[in-house]
Amino acid sequence: SDEELITIFGFAGSGKTWTLLYVLYHAWLSGKKVLMVTKEMPVQQLQRRFDALNSSLPYQAFKMGQLGEQLEQSWRKDMEQLQDKPSFVITSDDEGGLGVSGVRTKIEQHSPDIIGIDGVYLLEDDRRGEGWERIRNITQDLKRLARDVLRPVVVTTQASEEPGKRRGLRLSSTAFYKSFAQDSDVVIGVEPIPANWKLRVLKVREGVGPVIVINRDFEKMKFDQCRVEHEDANDSEDDDTIMY
Repeated sequence: SDEELITIFGFAGSGKTWTLLYVLYHAWLSGKKVLMVTKEMPVQQLQRRFDALNSSLPYQAFKMGQLGEQLEQSWRKDMEQLQDKPSFVITSDDEGGLGVSGVRTKIEQHSPDIIGIDGVYLLEDDRRGEGWERIRNITQDLKRLARDVLRPVVVTTQASEEPGKRRGLRLSSTAFYKSFAQDSDVVIGVEPIPANWKLRVLKVREGVGPVIVINRDFEKMKFDQCRVEHEDANDSEDDDTIMY
């Protein structure tokens, strides 16, 4: 919904960028204008992922330039039709030093309905903080940004520790978790399992949400919901409590 700061987190290679892109892509399909700011991956790679989603292309073959004539013609036809659809802008920080104020400038330029930031922990702190203070300033400024522009802001960040004996990711698995947990309206942990992703809704307005299992099919570029799991309400940890 409008004004929400939504955080998606996981370990490297867990699928959090794909999850963010899929959320933004479906917003775009519903007629929303999208702005995606990348701090981790090159713009060209994200554009390729978008094209694969939009044209249902087998991703590995597309990435290797081995689509074949028929699929390539279909892809190019789909690209020509993009000019008649809402904008889906993927942009980066070409000169370095991009902070929340820079994201605000990009929003003013493109007037999106939803904003995504991949690798939000790599943003610069406009207030010049360090360590925990830097991340705290960034999450506070992002929350203020969402309220000012009346648009949802969806971001990705890293997990900080191996689950070990834990039953999956928890809020405390988020790097700088107190800042993200305090300022985010929704927090989702992404865990890869064989042939699927588990999306753990770790914070929503009414507490902890369900675990949503998503099938990942990179041949047909379909990411459909398989099932919803509900964990035991007592399956929680003391260190998930946010102390102020």
